[in-house]
Amino acid sequence: MIGLIAGAALNVGSALLQQRAQRKALEAQQEGLAEQYDLAREMLEQTRPERQTLTQADLIRKQRALEDPIADQQRKEAERQAATSVQAMTMAGPRGLAMLGQQQRAAADVQAQIGAESQRRTDTTLSQIARREQQIQQYNAAQEQAFREAQAELEMGKLAAEQDITGQLAGLKGSGLAAGLSGLGTAAIASDEKLDEVFAEKGMRLPGKFNHATNPIALMRNGRKIGEATGDEIVLNPEQINKISKQSSYLRKLLKQPRFQ
Repeated sequence: MIGLIAGAALNVGSALLQQRAQRKALEAQQEGLAEQYDLAREMLEQTRPERQTLTQADLIRKQRALEDPIADQQRKEAERQAATSVQAMTMAGPRGLAMLGQQQRAAADVQAQIGAESQRRTDTTLSQIARREQQIQQYNAAQEQAFREAQAELEMGKLAAEQDITGQLAGLKGSGLAAGLSGLGTAAIASDEKLDEVFAEKGMRLPGKFNHATNPIALMRNGRKIGEATGDEIVLNPEQINKISKQSSYLRKLLKQPRFQ
């Protein structure tokens, strides 16, 4: 019996050492993952596309369309010609003065035509600029969407990697002790049952720190792990629980939960 227990102890020690090495490797991966993610995010940020805007030439065209210097020049020329005609008609005497009203109407028609042509030019240019602005907005929106999708993909990859490492760490909890105890056999189990009797009779505080990750304590029965405890937890027998519950309403409520039934 002593030999079996000693052998099991060696197996437990070896398994726990191996488990500790695996845990340290996984924790190192966990720390490295954060650094890798920060670097990947920085590199991705450098690829963020620059937002397109109207070119300087487009802005100049838009401003010229609003001001329309061609129309201004045409109006000035039409006004000069009209003034010359009025002067000539005035000097021509009564006959020229009779035609003055007709000349003024003609001058007004010229100004109206200049204004209409100016408006058509302005509308055409502004329409072209507006289409160009819409194309730029659509391009910027598509580029931003693609960039955000790349960010989301990076976040999902990081999350999946973290979950994988966390799962592996969780899988290590208690596995080393369970592997060592699996070789005890029937005699060793009998010894554990005797220990259980002592614990059930007197109660105990489990050794080590309260931490399932670094101090898992496997609960075994017939070579199979049926649960897990950790350090600083207290094992009480039914008599002790009964006495404490009479003095603690909290414990009474706790014991009514399904997991304690």
